[in-house]
Amino acid sequence: MSLAVPLYKQKEIIKAYSKQIFVGIAFGGTLAILSAFYVAKLLGGSEEVLLSITPKSITTAIAIGVSEKIGGSPNGSSSYINGDIWKRYRD
Repeated sequence: MSLAVPLYKQKEIIKAYSKQIFVGIAFGGTLAILSAFYVAKLLGGSEEVLLSITPKSITTAIAIGVSEKIGGSPNGSSSYINGDIWKRYRD
């Protein structure tokens, strides 16, 4: 609700810039996915880690399903999304 009201108040501006907003979201989402994948690959991540970290920019509920479909670990995806990866490998 705290986001809906300001967005509603600015609906005309959002409509006017909808193309730019869409392009920005699409580009940013793609860049986030690719950068996570290639940084993990550069650091020597296993195939399971690469496939689990790829959907990290998606909401958790959807990312778990995507991770299962592409052969990653749903638990791993959840951990990466929630920032628990550092705790996992630190201990």
